[in-house]
Amino acid sequence: AVGRPDHAAISLAKALELDPNNLAALEQRLRLRDSGGDIKGALSDAQTLVEIESLPYFQVRALPDIVPTETYRARVFLAEHELDPAAAAELLAPAVQGFLAYAQRTVPLWRSHVEAGVADRGRLLEAGELLSDAKRAALRLAHLYRSLGEEAAAAGADEAAEVFDSTGLDLPST
Repeated sequence: AVGRPDHAAISLAKALELDPNNLAALEQRLRLRDSGGDIKGALSDAQTLVEIESLPYFQVRALPDIVPTETYRARVFLAEHELDPAAAAELLAPAVQGFLAYAQRTVPLWRSHVEAGVADRGRLLEAGELLSDAKRAALRLAHLYRSLGEEAAAAGADEAAEVFDSTGLDLPST
């Protein structure tokens, strides 16, 4: 953020030494590497994030209604770099399902926190951006499924895109 990517890389490396499964640090390093042109490193970080999904670290959460999305965004990143439509669809399908869980569980929680005055509207702005990205991923998944001749799966992805579009984030003005 302050134009010192070398210092950011050092800080992220130190954080990942302490907690190699730190989703936020891995995603930040992925973004840093991607913006710096290190696509190979960014893809490696994205793959690491996806692998974390199978660990208790990811599966068992103290706050189950706060669905982490870093691994799903990593899947979208990997799919963007995947040339094989079937492999891209295989990456995106769990991401779309994860984004659905976020839309159904986390977004209502953030909304209730904002309405109660215990959180600012920034949470909902972030959620809106994420749901917009999720909708694009669902539409891409639908397109991939259609290219593979899987119309029923494509229809399911289209339905997910509609959920992302209809998840209400508007709040009454205060």
